[in-house]
Amino acid sequence: MKQQCINDLKLEYKKFSRFMIPDVVRGPATEALRILSEDEIKLPINDPQHPVITAFSIIVENKKTRPMCPPLINTICDCLRIELITGDALSSVIRRIESFDDIDDDMALKIIQFSTAIIVYHYLDMHIFQSILSLLGSFCSSQSDLVSTSSIAAINQIISSFFSFAEEKCSDLTVINKRDIDLCYSMAGGISVTFDNHIQKVIFLVLRDFIQVCCGQKSQWLRIHQLKSDICFGVLENAIVQHFGLIVSSKHFLNLIEKAIKSAYSQNAPLSFCILSIEILMDTLPSACAALFSYFLSDLKPHSPKLQKSLTFYRILLFRNSSVVVNFCLKCDQNANLLSGLISALRELSEHTDEDLRIDLSLSNRASDWTPGNDPSFVISAPIEITIFFVVSCYKAANSALKILVSHTWGDVLLIFQVGSSIVTGRSCYVLMQGLHSLAVLTNELMLDDARGSAIGAFCTILVAPKGPEADEIRKTAYLTVFSAIETTPAIFRGHWNKLMTALSEFHWKPQNFLFTLELPEKQVIEIALSLFSINDGNATTREWSMTFFSDLLIENMNRFGIIWDSLEENIFLSIVNKDSQIEALNSLFSLLNNGFTKESEFQLSNLVQKLFDGKYFDPETRYTALEQIYLLLSKSGNIIEKGWPSLINALNPKNFEDEVDVLNSAFRCLQLIYNDLLFSLSTYVQALIINLAISFAGQKTDINVSLSAFGLLWNLSSVAKNSDMWKLIFKQAYPLIGDPRNDVSLCAVNTFFSLIISNSQVFEPEVFRYIAEELVNPVIDILVEERPECESSQQSAFHELAHCGRNLWNQFSPIGERQEEIWKRLIIEHEKFMMRCTKREVVTTCFQFYDEVFQCNYLSDQLFLFVFDSLDRLKEYLIAHETANSPLYGAFGRMIRNSVPAQKSRMNMTFLKRWISIIESLIFDLNCGSFLPPTSHKTLDALDLLFPLPEDQTFVVYESIVKIACYKTEKNRLTEVAVGHLCDICENKVPKELLSTLFIMSKGLFKMKEARKLVLDFVSNDIPIVDDMVESVCSSLMNLGQSDNELTEKTAESVLKLFLRISDETKLKFIESYSTCYQALFALWKRYLDPTSEEFDENSALLCMKKLNEILCEFLTENSSDEDKIVILKFICETQSYGKCFESEKKFAHIYFYLDKIADLILSENMEIRKLLREIVLIVSHQQ
Repeated sequence: MKQQCINDLKLEYKKFSRFMIPDVVRGPATEALRILSEDEIKLPINDPQHPVITAFSIIVENKKTRPMCPPLINTICDCLRIELITGDALSSVIRRIESFDDIDDDMALKIIQFSTAIIVYHYLDMHIFQSILSLLGSFCSSQSDLVSTSSIAAINQIISSFFSFAEEKCSDLTVINKRDIDLCYSMAGGISVTFDNHIQKVIFLVLRDFIQVCCGQKSQWLRIHQLKSDICFGVLENAIVQHFGLIVSSKHFLNLIEKAIKSAYSQNAPLSFCILSIEILMDTLPSACAALFSYFLSDLKPHSPKLQKSLTFYRILLFRNSSVVVNFCLKCDQNANLLSGLISALRELSEHTDEDLRIDLSLSNRASDWTPGNDPSFVISAPIEITIFFVVSCYKAANSALKILVSHTWGDVLLIFQVGSSIVTGRSCYVLMQGLHSLAVLTNELMLDDARGSAIGAFCTILVAPKGPEADEIRKTAYLTVFSAIETTPAIFRGHWNKLMTALSEFHWKPQNFLFTLELPEKQVIEIALSLFSINDGNATTREWSMTFFSDLLIENMNRFGIIWDSLEENIFLSIVNKDSQIEALNSLFSLLNNGFTKESEFQLSNLVQKLFDGKYFDPETRYTALEQIYLLLSKSGNIIEKGWPSLINALNPKNFEDEVDVLNSAFRCLQLIYNDLLFSLSTYVQALIINLAISFAGQKTDINVSLSAFGLLWNLSSVAKNSDMWKLIFKQAYPLIGDPRNDVSLCAVNTFFSLIISNSQVFEPEVFRYIAEELVNPVIDILVEERPECESSQQSAFHELAHCGRNLWNQFSPIGERQEEIWKRLIIEHEKFMMRCTKREVVTTCFQFYDEVFQCNYLSDQLFLFVFDSLDRLKEYLIAHETANSPLYGAFGRMIRNSVPAQKSRMNMTFLKRWISIIESLIFDLNCGSFLPPTSHKTLDALDLLFPLPEDQTFVVYESIVKIACYKTEKNRLTEVAVGHLCDICENKVPKELLSTLFIMSKGLFKMKEARKLVLDFVSNDIPIVDDMVESVCSSLMNLGQSDNELTEKTAESVLKLFLRISDETKLKFIESYSTCYQALFALWKRYLDPTSEEFDENSALLCMKKLNEILCEFLTENSSDEDKIVILKFICETQSYGKCFESEKKFAHIYFYLDKIADLILSENMEIRKLLREIVLIVSHQQ
């Protein structure tokens, strides 16, 4: 690269070594060419007297060769750039270039390029540094924009890099550097300022010369006399921005800057410098900044020629940063005179506005702001924009020190805003409204209440009555702004909510949420809520909006509901009871119940509900709707209710809904929900209230279905009644309903009352039983003794339930001692009276269940049982006297006996048994049933059957009674059949066999009755165990029975034969006589006891009976008996042996000889079988010979 530059330089010098070139130039050029052509040229060149440098200086200075210099200068620049020329030689070259006037644009750009490249190495070479800056400064005035712009940029770059170098190397200077700086500083002229740091002297020289040019003076060190002031202001601006710390590090530098600032307005400095100076230097140079501010303020007048520039200045200055206004006020305008003057001037400008003009507003920085024009709309829009930004800046600062400023300016600001609202376009109104919002917030923070109130009033005015052709759009924008302001800074509206909400009511404003109210004090929330009640334009939609807003507001502030509600309750109550606002207010209340019913609000809202229902302020339809809401409330939020339960329960009281069936049912649904889902989790106190409410529903007279259903709710109490007091309350409240005139209700009360006692008896404390017995039983009986024909079924049920409870809970009631039986006696007596006066037969029929319970109670004393029997006797006599035999009451009586007799089995004694039998027999014998079976027969006889097994004496009494009944003659003897059936069952299944013989004898009165045949057969068929003293009687009875009934002959004979060896000889012979017509019975006797081959052979019986028996059999052979009978007898005597001693013989068939003369007549029989049997007899005889 170096060689190329040398070659190029040689070519250039060669041009000036020609013969046509003047000698004064040609000689040095030739010498320079020679030196450059040497093989060992010494580089770099730093001697200003070097032939190359000398030749360049002569060529440039010669008038004839000057026009030919540009190529040479261009080449020299390349050499300078690569440092072929340095030191004093460099300085000399630059001075020559600086003095050259005819530099074209390309060369200038090249010079600028190499200058910025090499100067970084020569900051401390004062002459070089001075020359380069001077050279570049001269280019700044070039006609070429490119050269001018490039040179300005180069100067800014060089100065900036030098300042950076100075900050870094200020302590690294050599002695030579310091000497050169001191020499240069001393020669700069008229400087009395001293610096400890040498490099600051250089900085001072640079700043001073540029500032002198800014102020219209000549530079003293730099050769920049032609430089324009605006460029110098730009250089200063750049230096301040990039090296602010360096500038403010020395008061001497600041003095220079202050001088520039103060002269800026008069020197028509660029706005950027003016703005930057105030923005950056107001802390360090406040007076200079204030002066500059005031200069522009003086031109802020309607007819000032610099009005546009002044407006531009203030717009740009304030828009640069929101802190400018605040900082300026605090640093430069502590009395706020200047800023107040600014706003006053802006207000004056606004007053001259044409209302027909439409302007757009913008708070953004625009490129066009830096070049003020003659746009008339700018003069109108800028004051408004500046004012808005002024307010926004003060608002963002949130500095209490601004209170003076704001207090001085808010009136003018509001006037500007009001003017602006009538001339801005709809799309720009948002900017204005933001400013107004900021003013309201600002005055709130600074506690300027009058100003804040006026700002809010301006808001409302714009909302309600906007002006101009774009009023609708402005109104819409204002609404959106107010909407946003409320949600973001709601506190600013304190004391003015009524005004604001009235304005917003036209829009029916619905915020996205009410979170903005959470940070408001309770007082403001109350103010908002109260303002809603004051809105009344007669429009139902508006009322709906205000009430909806009210409920939403409270819902969002639920955490402090109690504090707020006290101030609002009366208002909402009056709105609800007011016919004009009732619907909307009720919907608001419903919204609170649905969405705002919490632990914080449940007490107050419940109280309001009670208050509304107690007063009956609504028609039935409205009350029905309200109750449906309460139902939803209970289903959704019932688990959070605590303090509000008493009020809600009172609100549901059925007395509030008399004669309104649908409304009552809706209230009852609420109670059902409480019972089913909530009752278990409630306190004892609340449960007691709910119990009372349920009883109230049961007792109301509007809807019987509700009454009946209410009793069903009491079933849920078993798991929630935790103590005796609760149970006492339940029973105390429930028992009077037994006396309800409506039978269904009374009956339901009975069932519920006693079922609760029975089903929960395991959990009762003893005091509960004592309370029931001592305090409730007699009052219940008192209710039952009243003559209430319409409730007879209920009274019957109550008697029955009293007996049932008394029986099942005897032990639990036992602590009351003797009073227990006293109660029973009264109960029995009153029940008997009731049965006799009852008008409904079906009820009387059911009354017998009472006695079922009584006789199942084994705890009653014998005396009390006898008391019961006396009652039954009276009742029996009464029925027989007043009822026909076919009355169903007898069937019920029989069922009672069927149930009660077996139930008393464990307590049964002879006295009780005879009383029962007396009743049973009376119900059979004393009724005139004609051909019909007495209606109690089956059941009463079944009852006696069910007593078995019984002791022997009681068995005989029962059996005797049944035999007596069986012998009772009726037209169709159906009674006998039934009774005999029971006797058979007793004999077969119910008594020990050892008693059958006695029973058999007791039954002999029945043997002649055909209806008793089964019984007789049973006796005959059964192997009746008979004791010795009963053998003769039994056998005689059997033989008599066999003689009287041919069908039973063989069976009775068999039974007697079983006892044959135990009877007397007389009876044995009587047996043969009794069964003389039944040879089978005689055969059985012979084979069993008379045949010597039989195991049961009895010699005495054989000797006693054999001849008698054979005599009777012979009669069968000689009489006119049938051949079949004769064959049977002949076979028997041929096959059966006899005891020979009976015939005075030792032969086995000795008895045959007894028959020989008896059967002679049979030889001629035509029957072959008979003749064959006779031959066998002959053979037997022959064999025994």
